[in-house]
Amino acid sequence: MNNYLFALDIGTRSVVGVLLKKNEEIQEQYDFIDMVCIEHKERAMLNGQIHNAPLVSHVISEVRKSLEERNHVTLDKTSVAAAGRALLTKKKFCEEVFLEEKIISKDDISKLTLSCVHKAQNQVKKEQSAQHASSYYCVGYSLVRNYLDDVELGNLEGQRGSKIGVEIVAAFLPKMVLESLKYVIEDNNLTMANLTLEPIAAINAIIPSTMRKLNLVLVDIGAGTSDIAISSEGVIHAYGMVPMAGDEITEKLSSDLLLDFNEADRVKRIILNEEQIEFQDVLGLDHQSDKEALIASIDPATEQLASEIVKNILSLNGRAPQAVLLIGGGSLTPLLSKKIASFLELPENRVAVQKAKSIPGLSGLPEEYSGPEFITPLAIALTERHGSALGFVDVFVNDQKVSLLNLGANTVFDALLSAGISLEKIYGKSGISKTVKVNGKVHIIPGLPGTASTIFINDKEVQIDDAIASQDRIYFVAGEIGDDGRAFLNDFIPAPQHIIFNGQKVQVPFEVMVDNRLTEEYQIELRDNANLSVRQLHTIAEFLEKINKEYLRSINFTLGINQNSTHKSMYEYEYFINDEKAALDSLLKNGDRLIVSEKEESFFTISNIMGNILNSLEKKIMTVYLDGEKIEIPVSDLEVYHN
Repeated sequence: MNNYLFALDIGTRSVVGVLLKKNEEIQEQYDFIDMVCIEHKERAMLNGQIHNAPLVSHVISEVRKSLEERNHVTLDKTSVAAAGRALLTKKKFCEEVFLEEKIISKDDISKLTLSCVHKAQNQVKKEQSAQHASSYYCVGYSLVRNYLDDVELGNLEGQRGSKIGVEIVAAFLPKMVLESLKYVIEDNNLTMANLTLEPIAAINAIIPSTMRKLNLVLVDIGAGTSDIAISSEGVIHAYGMVPMAGDEITEKLSSDLLLDFNEADRVKRIILNEEQIEFQDVLGLDHQSDKEALIASIDPATEQLASEIVKNILSLNGRAPQAVLLIGGGSLTPLLSKKIASFLELPENRVAVQKAKSIPGLSGLPEEYSGPEFITPLAIALTERHGSALGFVDVFVNDQKVSLLNLGANTVFDALLSAGISLEKIYGKSGISKTVKVNGKVHIIPGLPGTASTIFINDKEVQIDDAIASQDRIYFVAGEIGDDGRAFLNDFIPAPQHIIFNGQKVQVPFEVMVDNRLTEEYQIELRDNANLSVRQLHTIAEFLEKINKEYLRSINFTLGINQNSTHKSMYEYEYFINDEKAALDSLLKNGDRLIVSEKEESFFTISNIMGNILNSLEKKIMTVYLDGEKIEIPVSDLEVYHN
């Protein structure tokens, strides 16, 4: 099969086999050799998904056999395509904060990027499980943006910072879609040489890279679905799918005219080419109808299909595109292109049905295969030219066979991800963090990083981002979980202050409460969500309360004043800060000299003890006038008796 390209377009209504040959004289030129189209005898596929694999496999066998016999070749490998509607893309942003500034290494970037891919995959799994869908293959991911301390940079490696962030876009396809394709190919002893997506193959064939600066929409209208791909700014930036296509038109004819589905489909295909169309209903009665009447009959279904396609385009693109290119058999539905143009408010010539003969680099295409329905099978055959093909690679992870899509540079990480191994096992999950609140402020004590896994390929130790090849045997030993974060009370006690107390350097103590309970044991380990109150003692009274309560001792006096009893307390000590007399509520500062001295016995006199009381007692006053000036003279002083 030297220089031959064999491709299969496995569609809802039929399987199309294409045989091309590479032109020996003209580079990137391919010659058309043959094409075979065989319809499914039963509805073995619905909406582009294989529902009865043995029946589909049998049709593939017939297509292959026919091509081999007609062209005297042996076909042992083929290119195929998955429906674009099955593609999911997820954009994710992840960041990592370091405990302190550091030089960003390649491993830091790789670990965060792969963590982002893993989060995207988990999101897909979570969303799809809610819909009872199968798991998805990650078929590719790319780094979109890098951030260092919230500033976007081109490359993080070698930069210094305390926080890095990455934004990635990851693409996923359902495992069921890929594995059913793989089954029907391998069941025919064929090798899947290339795997691509239908809209990618078609857009590569119809819209070359030089046109992708334009905002163009490609709509592949098949039997079960209408696949959409949108280009702008030089890239294919969006894919979509409408779960309606040619079958809706067929079913409208079947319902209105009481036709068998296959008969209705035959009538639909010849509407454009025949003025008068004959058909037979399910009762065996023959009918004849003109083209205009049949077009009027399908008009509501055509309008609904156009409306749904336009809604999807506007949802994906946000506005009307510059032009719409229609391919697929359903694009030939009468008035469909005009209705799409009307809904998008575009000139009618901006919505055009494409012809297979417009595919560049293809020669010798017969006129009978030049219609839009043959573009996708021809485009699949030409995927090799654009380098857009995928394919499968089989490897073994701990002796378990894993099939993964060949992304051109598959890594150990891709294999482990496909084998269902979590990122925590690959890198070793970090220990659980602990949270402590100190004076109302929350502190997080991170768990210790886990131990990285050990990975071998064919008995040679490798790294997570090393490349792999088909049939590699990967042995994986999971990393260890890191220790949980631990917090001790003394971690949150600030540097103490000191004063000179009676000539000795003394630490000013703290008042510490753990969960509203006083404690002086600073070595204790704190529980998660512990609530601390840590307060440095500031006054002389607070200091002495902790150091020596004796210095706060007082003498109590009971006094009888004019037959009234009262009580009076006096401290036995007096207090000086930096040689100046101070009160117990005076504040202490770091480095202050505090002197506490016992009062002399002579201090405790009636005057000192009762001074305030005596001053408050009423005194008798005599008023006299001397040369007209008023003078007040006390006429009696207090008489004080002790016992």
